[in-house]
Amino acid sequence: MTAGKQRNWRQLGLLCSLIVAGCSTAPSTQLMEDFRSTLARQATDAQADDSRTVPGSEGWLFSVPELLHVSSGQFWSDDRTAIESTSDGTKGDPLTVILDFKDQLSSLGVELLLVPVPPKVLIFADKVQTSQLALPVPPPRLDQFHIEFYALLRDADVDVLDLTETFIRERFSMESPLYCRTDTHWSSSGCVVAARQIAETVRERNWFSSLESTPESYRSQWLSSSIHGNLTSERVELTDREEIQLRTVSRESPTGLENVSTNPDSPIILLGDSHTLVFHTGGSMHATGSGLADQLAAELGLSVDLIAMEDPSAAASRTELLKRARGDSDYWQKKRLVIWCFSALEFTNADEWSLLPIDGPLF
Repeated sequence: MTAGKQRNWRQLGLLCSLIVAGCSTAPSTQLMEDFRSTLARQATDAQADDSRTVPGSEGWLFSVPELLHVSSGQFWSDDRTAIESTSDGTKGDPLTVILDFKDQLSSLGVELLLVPVPPKVLIFADKVQTSQLALPVPPPRLDQFHIEFYALLRDADVDVLDLTETFIRERFSMESPLYCRTDTHWSSSGCVVAARQIAETVRERNWFSSLESTPESYRSQWLSSSIHGNLTSERVELTDREEIQLRTVSRESPTGLENVSTNPDSPIILLGDSHTLVFHTGGSMHATGSGLADQLAAELGLSVDLIAMEDPSAAASRTELLKRARGDSDYWQKKRLVIWCFSALEFTNADEWSLLPIDGPLF
């Protein structure tokens, strides 16, 4: 099949996917191309000014790496066997690495649920400042390459939870927007929506109802707080703190309410980047008790084994997973599921998509 025919089939598949996903009006190919071109131009202009932030309307800020990712086009190799050997090890693209990771887990009797965090600029595309695009509110899906990529993964039996449609539909439906206006991360509300979708998927698995552990009871409440978003530091006029709402999760203890503790013996691993740490670990991650791990505990009735790194590298958390497994000979015998949750913009960090083992020697 020629490249042109292959692209035509992909475009047809994309339109079918948008219709099946529930979009009342599928965006035109031209609109998606214009959107990517707009993001690429704005990101390039920001880089020329030595800025990592692109201002949107109504106080929304977007990161240059995210805009470059969404505007980049296809980010995987059509040749699934295309692997480059280097002196630093064996490297591949996201498709190669995710399939390899899934196969390794399957060999250990462990399932994989892939949960990419949708780019903020896709969920709030109408907040991009431009006179050249006329987007409806809420915006349609404009990420044809994510849709194509997730379809390829599903064809290879990878379980992918695509949150994009739900996030567009519910982007303002909770206590606060699903993303922080002035930060690169989703909000505590975004963590809640994601946790509910993940929990629904997990509860459908045959082994979940047969877990020996007794479901724990957690309390949750919404609290007001404020953050200094990580996109505001270079914009003097936007240095005011952003008011946010946090759903804090806690449980009873002999000394009163306490934050949820992650559990290294949990049958469920939450593996990821800073999106799995924000509002959970405090410090630069803003707060504790209100992140994805906390919301999953509340929704599932059990705490998870959290392995996450702020490092955006696609290899960092998997390297930490290997270290954890090497330190406990029975580690994988206790596990049933890995929820791999990371920002979708990592797909374009091609130089960091390394093939790594998940058991045995580190190298």
